[in-house]
Amino acid sequence: TLLDLDLARYLAEHGVGNVYADAANGTLSNGNIATMSPGAMYILALVGLIGGSLDNAGLSVLLRMVGVLADMATVAMIYFYARKHAGDKIAVTAAALYALIPAAFIMSGMSGGFESVLIALLVGAMIALTAKNYIAVYAISAFAAVLDLRALALAPIMLVYMGYMYY
Repeated sequence: TLLDLDLARYLAEHGVGNVYADAANGTLSNGNIATMSPGAMYILALVGLIGGSLDNAGLSVLLRMVGVLADMATVAMIYFYARKHAGDKIAVTAAALYALIPAAFIMSGMSGGFESVLIALLVGAMIALTAKNYIAVYAISAFAAVLDLRALALAPIMLVYMGYMYY
């Protein structure tokens, strides 16, 4: 959206640190700030920094590429995890099922949101959990929670799984 593009440029120029104060005193007028997570603001700042010299169309494509790349990473994680545990045919089927979900196309390519990044982080956390790499689970889950609080919905499942594996 146009507001997110303006916000990406603003965050790249001024940083994330004072964004709430700037919105409160009127320097920054963007209605999305109150509901935007810190992780999303950092991603927007990075996109604005990389594509600062692009016009709105170019920056919009760059913003959408974040979700597309996250979806590609999710497909790769699903494929390699399934190949390790179930074989090539099931791995290709599982990865293709995720890749061909219409909601994945909508979230990554059309909306410009960061739900695809959240899904990639949660899939990575679950893979790390099954590999018993608990430090990675904590780090990935913490980053996912900073990106979006909906990531905490998996916390009870992860805690029960860790408790089951330890005892």
